[in-house]
Amino acid sequence: MVFKVNLQNKNFSKNQTRLHQQLKEIYRNELNGQEEVTLTIDDSVYRVDVISQDNSIVCEIHRSNFDKRFSKKIQALLSIPKIYLIIVCPLVSAQKVFRMDKESVINTSYYKKPYALYSLFDLLVRIKTPLIENRMEFRVHLISEIVTKQFQGFFGRTLRRRYKTVDRELNSIEKTRVFKNRNDFIELLPSNLPPKFTRKELGQALRLPKISERSVQRLAGRMTYSLWRLGILERIGKQKQAYLYEYSTIKRDN
Repeated sequence: MVFKVNLQNKNFSKNQTRLHQQLKEIYRNELNGQEEVTLTIDDSVYRVDVISQDNSIVCEIHRSNFDKRFSKKIQALLSIPKIYLIIVCPLVSAQKVFRMDKESVINTSYYKKPYALYSLFDLLVRIKTPLIENRMEFRVHLISEIVTKQFQGFFGRTLRRRYKTVDRELNSIEKTRVFKNRNDFIELLPSNLPPKFTRKELGQALRLPKISERSVQRLAGRMTYSLWRLGILERIGKQKQAYLYEYSTIKRDN
C-alpha cells in the first residue's frame, strides 16, 4: 500500500459555495490541519477537504448523495490503517432565500424543514461502504443557511420567473449529532419496532406528523436500505414480497 500526502495544491475554493468554505475553516481550526490536500493512495489521487497536522484524521464535507466516486474515495481512505475519517453532513433545517435581479433583492422567503435529521438517509441511500467503528464517523450538522438565487429570465407560456442558485452561506449550526457506531443509528429507529420488521412496518412506526404517508414510506425505504448497506440491519428473508429485517449481530471495527 503506497500512501503519499501532497501539501502543494491548487486553490479549489473558487468552485465551492461559501457554506462549504465556512465548514472547511471550522474543521481546519478544530484539527489544526490544512485544507485541500491531495492524497496518493496506490496509483489513485484523491483530494480531501481537511487533513490534520499529523495526517491521522481526514475530514470530508458532503451534502449530496454518496455516489460511486465518493464511495470509492471512502474505501480508499479507510484502506490506510492510520487514518480516521470524519464525514461531515450539513443538513438544512432552516433556510433564508434571497432572489436577486442583478444587484437588487426582488424578494426574500423563509423555510423551516421539519425532521431535517432524517434527510441524512437521502445521502446514505447510495453508500457502498459498511460502517467501520473506531475508524470513521458521520458528523451531522443541522444548519440554518442563506441561499442566493439569481434571476435568469422568464420561462414557459405563463412567463414564470426562473432563478439559479449561485451561492449558499452558513447562517448558524443549530444542532450537531455524531454517528460513530451502530447504536447511534439505531436511536433513529422507533422503540416500538418488532425484532423483525419490513419497510412498511417501519414507516407505520415512525409517526411523523405533517408528512404524507407516501413520503413516510419512502423515507422508511431509504432508512432500511441505507442501514442494510451500512451493516446495521440484516435481510433475513421475505414477508410476501417485502424484505424482512432485523438488527445485525456483526460488528465491524477494523
